[in-house]
Amino acid sequence: MTFDLLWTKVLPQVWDLTLTLSLGVFIGVLLEVSGCLKKLAKYAGPLLSLGRFSPESGAAFVASFGSTKAAHAMLASAYRGGKIQRRELVLSAVANSLPSTLLHLKFFAPLMISVLGAVGAAYVGFVIGAAVLVFLVAVILSRLLVSPTINTVDAEDLKAVSVRPTPKIAARMMWDRWWKMTLRVLLVAIPVYAAVDWIQAEGGFKWIASILPSWVDAIFPVQSMSIIVAQLSGTTAAVSTTKSLLESGALSGTQVFFTLLAGYCLALPVKVLRRSLPSAVSIFPDTTGFWIIGVSQGVRLLLAVSMVGTYMVIAS
Repeated sequence: MTFDLLWTKVLPQVWDLTLTLSLGVFIGVLLEVSGCLKKLAKYAGPLLSLGRFSPESGAAFVASFGSTKAAHAMLASAYRGGKIQRRELVLSAVANSLPSTLLHLKFFAPLMISVLGAVGAAYVGFVIGAAVLVFLVAVILSRLLVSPTINTVDAEDLKAVSVRPTPKIAARMMWDRWWKMTLRVLLVAIPVYAAVDWIQAEGGFKWIASILPSWVDAIFPVQSMSIIVAQLSGTTAAVSTTKSLLESGALSGTQVFFTLLAGYCLALPVKVLRRSLPSAVSIFPDTTGFWIIGVSQGVRLLLAVSMVGTYMVIAS
């Protein structure tokens, strides 16, 4: 790694990433303080009613816009109190993965889109689309499997009091998130950009490509492997690596999108074992937590695998 490569390629890329990151932080905090996510809850009323969900499930759905664990605790309490059936418990928790996904994306969606452009928007669209699909599956299964109850959720049950932060609190939120996220990005981005640029300058990618079968390189060029590995580390590392490869022209937008999906397929089981499963099995009784995670994450994984598989067939 020469100083010239560091000064002319790595540092400008890191500076550009820092600027777009700042924009992402601003948009993310703006979405949160405006209450846009909670306003979406009222539009889910008719769908939840169609699924024969009880008011307890409706209250948990609204709560999941603030805290997934709190919503799960509400459902578990209602089940132990005999207010909802086990099937409704499972399917309501699965349906709550939609607001949980939106809550998670309130920061990373602006970051992905501002840094990766159309490719980032397409990936965010996939994540949201998968969450909507899981929600609809839960509603349909609930309609078919859950016994009708006298009281079902309606729009009134989904009204939640939303207290907007003051401008001073919003500014504090923005500052806290900006410096923490910027520090994390710099710690990841500088070594990632340096490694990718050095390997490319030394012809490392060309050498690896020369020993791979031609059909493999045509579908997933060797450079895409760095994106997949980065995704196993986290979204920040994946964004940094992807931006570098996009700007260098090493990968096309289509290749990057499906590489991100392939990395999503590999990273999802790791995230489930590390985050989702321990929480679910500790809150819900018996094997309920396994069923909830299996359905909510299984549909996502099946969708991603089918899209990647279709792309591989067409591209080959």
